[in-house]
Amino acid sequence: TRGEESRHKREKNSRERTSPKREKVREASREVEEVTRSGNFDNWSTAMVKADTSTASTSSQAVSTTSQQRSVNEEVDRLHRKVATKVMKNLNRFYPGAEEFEPELHKIGSPDEYSKLAKQFSHQLRKQIKESYEAYHDGSLEGIVLTGDNEQFIRTEVESYFEGVSCVRK
Repeated sequence: TRGEESRHKREKNSRERTSPKREKVREASREVEEVTRSGNFDNWSTAMVKADTSTASTSSQAVSTTSQQRSVNEEVDRLHRKVATKVMKNLNRFYPGAEEFEPELHKIGSPDEYSKLAKQFSHQLRKQIKESYEAYHDGSLEGIVLTGDNEQFIRTEVESYFEGVSCVRK
């Protein structure tokens, strides 16, 4: 019907893509900007902020510091996700059902054990990677990325742990 077409057109026009991570949403004559998304489809989380269209007079240094801090936080969050992904990829060799699973290395017996190990390794290794980075960058995490050396470190730590673990009996 004509009313449904009108409603659909309004809904379609209420969202305007500005980048893959940012989306402007117009809600009842106010403008809101999505600044972050996190989680997966089971625990989706979206942060929305009201976009300020006025020309506020703020210190450019304060804005610069805030955006620099936001940038560092984004780099750290990206590092955390990449470390978790690499940890899980390495754990998958020891866990049945994973694409990378190697049957002769079946050493993780349950989903709970897998989750516990993934969380433990992710937290421990990202902490060590950040501490090492800070030691060489005057205590700053600005510019931190997951390097090939970091990936090898993760692989070595996971493999070393499983050297002392017996295979699961079928």
